[in-house]
Amino acid sequence: MEISEEIDQNPVIPADENDEGEVQENGEGQYATLLREALDKTISRCLSVGKLKLFVKNFQPIFEKQPKMLKNIHTQFSKQLETVIKQEVDGMLEEEKVIPLLEDLEKIVADSPDRIAWRPSGDVDADMRSHLMPIKVRQKQKLQRILTSIEEENKSLEKAMAHRQKHLEASQKKLEAKTQNIHQTYDTCWGNMALMSQLRNSLIQQTLQ
Repeated sequence: MEISEEIDQNPVIPADENDEGEVQENGEGQYATLLREALDKTISRCLSVGKLKLFVKNFQPIFEKQPKMLKNIHTQFSKQLETVIKQEVDGMLEEEKVIPLLEDLEKIVADSPDRIAWRPSGDVDADMRSHLMPIKVRQKQKLQRILTSIEEENKSLEKAMAHRQKHLEASQKKLEAKTQNIHQTYDTCWGNMALMSQLRNSLIQQTLQ
């Protein structure tokens, strides 16, 4: 018995036209939508291998007796297999958090529209420089921040030392002024003592006369 063209056609029902609308209603971004579309196409191609023709080949006696039943079995099998595969794929996407990562990637790309993505040029040395340059720039910026911090700390120490130096100079001037006052007081006291000694000697002489 020959198999009709209807049997040869892939019985897998394509994705519903409302699927795209459902994806948009779920709030997924463009990258997630493209990924799901690619996965749906991949699943459809994988399921297309299991055509009804293969069922007929392996279950020829059943097809000869009850072709409609075999067609229904194949249709149900294809639908259930598609459902199971999609559930497994959705579980993997959820477990690995692929959709949130794609949404983050989409935000990064949207925030830098003028940024040109890096691609290998074929020149290993140039590619290595392109790869290492951002790392060296970050290291340079880090060292620059450390140097700036040290310079600011040195300036603060210099200001503190200058303030302390002024304080010491002021204290030294006060000590010198006090020392001078002490010397003046000492000289005055010494002069008074000498004068008193002279007066005492004069009084003694007058008394003896």
